Amino acid sequence: MTPEELTRFTALEARLASLETRCARLELGERYDILEGVTGILSKRIVTACLLASCDYFGVTKTEILGRSRIYHVVWARQVFQAMVYEFGNRVFTDTGKALRKDHSSIMHSVKTVSNECENNQKRAEQVLSLRAKIAQMLGKEKTQ
Repeated sequence: MTPEELTRFTALEARLASLETRCARLELGERYDILEGVTGILSKRIVTACLLASCDYFGVTKTEILGRSRIYHVVWARQVFQAMVYEFGNRVFTDTGKALRKDHSSIMHSVKTVSNECENNQKRAEQVLSLRAKIAQMLGKEKTQ
């Protein structure tokens, strides 16, 4: 590759990264704005606490948790996040799904997967317990299970 081609390629790469970042911000904004319409069904405070705690605990971004990435650690963080929203919310799959712009069956799958993982993997169970305590603290609730 010639120096000119390399410079052009680097510039294109930078533009692509910038566009991806903007698209991610737009998608996050759209997904986050949906919470405004469902505050009567599921508290925005609960969703926000679960989102922030999950991002912090698992070291992923809001965009990754709300996105469609299939990277294993992101998928696990997303499933735990959805299960926590279900648990701290009103425990109705359809309401949780609407709040997160997911189908109710996606929430059911996340809750079942997290439960199964906790039964079979002590490390995962400890992660979920720790995150549950962190969210409960953020919400000022006593949550035990």
